[in-house]
Amino acid sequence: MQKIDYKKIRKEQLINLNLLIIYIITTMSNFDKKDTWCPTPRYLCRKSIVLDFLDEIGKGTFIDIGAGSGDLVADLAKKGYKGRGIDFSDEAIKIAQKKLNGINDDVKVRKMDLFNVDKIFNIAIMLEVIEHIKEEKKALKKVYDILSEDGHLIISAPAHKKDWSVESDEWAGHYRRYEKNELRSKLENTGFKVLKLYNYGFPIANIAKPIRNYLMKKDYLSQKYEKMSTKRSGTDRNSQKKFTFLINSVTMAPFLFLQKFFFHKDFGDGYIVLVKK
Repeated sequence: MQKIDYKKIRKEQLINLNLLIIYIITTMSNFDKKDTWCPTPRYLCRKSIVLDFLDEIGKGTFIDIGAGSGDLVADLAKKGYKGRGIDFSDEAIKIAQKKLNGINDDVKVRKMDLFNVDKIFNIAIMLEVIEHIKEEKKALKKVYDILSEDGHLIISAPAHKKDWSVESDEWAGHYRRYEKNELRSKLENTGFKVLKLYNYGFPIANIAKPIRNYLMKKDYLSQKYEKMSTKRSGTDRNSQKKFTFLINSVTMAPFLFLQKFFFHKDFGDGYIVLVKK
């Protein structure tokens, strides 16, 4: 009986997957790019964990710092939360307000800098924001100060310094990427107690990243995003908009489940942490 070569089969499947991806990129190159935001695989992986964390914490007043397009804020508004989303991008606020229109009067979005926040919240959400802030230590202390006693912070950041790139980091206005123990240490030094620290997104975000980088590099080299920075990084997905039909809660469901098996490995492209004051 002939022995089955599983390694060869897996290699052929990977080649076929890459060919399919290349085909999609090629055939969808003229897709309409008018809308500026759409969810990415990495975003949906992160969002699913945030919602799980929030279910564990229970409802409370929240602030979403760097709310971007307002997608998460709108979801929380639908769930009956009270709170606000803040961002310093005019474009982000415009998109977020449109998403929130008529959902929940107890949830608002407004243009504001973190350091100007003067209210206390039970929950702070800070996703893919801390790497944009030069005064990192001061920012973490500010978040600590605006949380109620026993308040919670959900924070995420890009992982692995060795993965720094023009397409993923310079494009978005990042100052840094993080290692797991480094991020844990900085949170604990601020006074937070780390409850959960996950490395998320593997394998789908890893598969999608080279495609995203390829598309972003084309725009970057064409000088379309020469002056790209933090303000547009949370809303501009023009290069990835053509794949919207492929990225949704249905198609992503198996990957959102699969990533859970790798939370405590270090294969993914980002960290997400639940901490308590």
